[in-house]
Amino acid sequence: MKKKRLYEKQVKAGIEFLDQIRPEWEDLIDIEVLDMKNCHCCILGQLYDHYWNATAELSFTNIRADELGFTLLIPFSSAITMFPVLTEEWKLQIQKKRKGGDA
Repeated sequence: MKKKRLYEKQVKAGIEFLDQIRPEWEDLIDIEVLDMKNCHCCILGQLYDHYWNATAELSFTNIRADELGFTLLIPFSSAITMFPVLTEEWKLQIQKKRKGGDA
């Protein structure tokens, strides 16, 4: 049985969203610097120059961004350990997408 990863559902929703509004977005992501806790190096930061630029342009609330795996609405003490998990899920899904597999 396949083990479900913690943020897989949110990241896949984020990928589906980006595929609709910005085709081939994954080619613009530098996976080596990808860091979901950094507003410049996260997915939206790399695509829109800063996380907050993206949320403004896309009319996102933080709740919507959380649903799509672009941020985590969790206490700071948990964020230290959970943002790296979210980053790794994005890296995994981007690598799959670049190889032509389903994210």
